Amino acid sequence: MNSKLAAPEEVSTAWKEYRSSFSQKEFTEDFYWFEAARTGNLPGILSRRVTPSSLEIKDSRGYTALMLSSYHGHSDLTRILLGFGADPNAKDASGNSILMGVAFKGNVGLAQILIEAGADPDYISPSGQSALQMAVMFGRKDMILFLESLSIPLDPSHPTHRFSEGGFRNKFRFLSAWTSYLFSFFKSNRKRSN
Repeated sequence: MNSKLAAPEEVSTAWKEYRSSFSQKEFTEDFYWFEAARTGNLPGILSRRVTPSSLEIKDSRGYTALMLSSYHGHSDLTRILLGFGADPNAKDASGNSILMGVAFKGNVGLAQILIEAGADPDYISPSGQSALQMAVMFGRKDMILFLESLSIPLDPSHPTHRFSEGGFRNKFRFLSAWTSYLFSFFKSNRKRSN
């Protein structure tokens, strides 16, 4: 076992199979960096010299250490990586932002941390999705309310406020998010087949 990264006591079978598929040569320092971020292993992160360039290193899916830390719910590590200067607006290989991944997971606390650090809640991915649409598509009600609170006026007399609550608005958001996603999916598949 590498002293830089302590293995969790309980590891899923899928993770063991995935990890065993690597040859020993593939267990580079970067692998342990990403593993530490994914598992929230602060000593594993700090055992490496943290530099602006190390914060920008991406794995095969385009994930940075900040993305992995955020996606897996590690608030303290996420704050530390942001404190070192990690980009809260980094995108993965598909063009999805960290905030979109956190919205998919429904972690409002991490969304607040990222937005306070400068994450753009209005970013639209190349497939036409936003963090709010991710939250809507996967039924993350607290996240929906949080993200909408960033843009919906608190004044009940404002014309857009009446659409912020209620069944019609919820159904419209859901259908709109999935329609947008399906349209972009079919559009991208069509380009690949041509």
